[in-house]
Amino acid sequence: MSMRLLAFLFCFFFYVTTGFAQVAERGTSVFELRVADSFFLRKSYDSAAAIYLKDSLLLNKTQLYFVGKMYDSGFGVKQNYPEAFRWFCKSAKLGNDSGMNAVGCYYCEGLGVEIDYDLAYLWAHKAATAGNARGMCTVGYLYSCGFGVAKDYSQAMEWYKKAVEFNEPRGFDNIGTLYYYGLGVTKDYGEAMKWCQKAADGGLARGMAHVGLLCEYGNGVKQDYKEAMKWFLKAAEKKDTFALFEIGAFYQKGYGVEEDIDSAIFWYERAAHEGFSVAFRQLGWIYSQGVGLKRDYHKAFEWYNKGAKIGDPVCMDFLGWLCRDGNGTKIDYEAAMQWYQKAADKGYFLAMAGIGYLFEAGLGVKKDGHAAMDWYQKGAQKGDPECMNSLGACYHNGTGVKVNYLVAMDWYKGAAEKGNVNAMCNIGVLFEYGKGVMANKAEARKWYQKAADKGDQRATQRLRDLK
Repeated sequence: MSMRLLAFLFCFFFYVTTGFAQVAERGTSVFELRVADSFFLRKSYDSAAAIYLKDSLLLNKTQLYFVGKMYDSGFGVKQNYPEAFRWFCKSAKLGNDSGMNAVGCYYCEGLGVEIDYDLAYLWAHKAATAGNARGMCTVGYLYSCGFGVAKDYSQAMEWYKKAVEFNEPRGFDNIGTLYYYGLGVTKDYGEAMKWCQKAADGGLARGMAHVGLLCEYGNGVKQDYKEAMKWFLKAAEKKDTFALFEIGAFYQKGYGVEEDIDSAIFWYERAAHEGFSVAFRQLGWIYSQGVGLKRDYHKAFEWYNKGAKIGDPVCMDFLGWLCRDGNGTKIDYEAAMQWYQKAADKGYFLAMAGIGYLFEAGLGVKKDGHAAMDWYQKGAQKGDPECMNSLGACYHNGTGVKVNYLVAMDWYKGAAEKGNVNAMCNIGVLFEYGKGVMANKAEARKWYQKAADKGDQRATQRLRDLK
């Protein structure tokens, strides 16, 4: 056999065997991916992730979506919204309708990407028109909120009805919500209960929680705390955050169960662990006010700080208060201003009163009556009674503006109508001393009494002095 023939045969067998080896290797990978699919569906997420992430180029559109779900929920990998968004996008671009809806939801909620309601609608609508029932619910939600499209409850209802044709529990629950609040339909608690019950029967945790809520308040059904608790517990098994919180509230208030602050805290902490911002507020409030236990500002600070870290403006506002007064931490006016400002930047107008106060008193900043008044004005225009009262006080005392008792009275009355006790007492002062009105001690007593009935000590003392 010639050397040339031997060389040819060597090259031929080399390429053939190498090709078979590559095919075999790829075939093994495909088999492994099927095994990974099985792991994912059996919730063995660690095993699934180990295979999926070994060679992502081989993943199909469904597997790409599965990886996105794992990053979304922190299953088998560390939770990472930007990474989840990236995988959902890959899946969506290959035509996976669940991936399309996930991309729409991420754009809507600002998870791992900037909020963009136009793109949220675009992707959710693609999913919906591809027959994805959850995508139909997302489109309905966008119509109900006016995100990316003009607000239209009738359109929302139409999309929810399309979803229920696929027996999608979220569609049932969303229709129930429209009836509960009377959005685009006549408010009807009976209809709300009917639709939410269907959602609950379909295994939707939020539907179960809504049934519990209807039972709690006796809307569309006889009020029954025990029945409400039963539904909240069912939803809590699925880690529904609202249900977890409501169970805590039931234990705090003694609704259908024995009042127990320790149990209340346990359930509030579970809700907080799942990221429910109201739970952080409630825990902070319990410890700061000593509700059912010894007051503990350090723990209050800890919970408000946790809530602030997830972006809750109410927790930010309370942190400002704790830093300002040195409760649970050292007095730090600069930190107080920073937290108030962060809360205000998120549109939480109650924090505007805190900023105004720091400027008015010159705490951590140069004393500036004009700046104080500007912040009170911002909050007052949004209807905050504390800002209304403080703005009235500016006109009353000439802080940042010329004294004007008539304008002061107007702002005090606006705040008093919203239940602000300081404003009630201040109206009493104007009547007692005849500032902007005829002196009228009977009228002064009336306003002092209103404030005193709500526990205001200054008003109680004024009543004693008038006798």
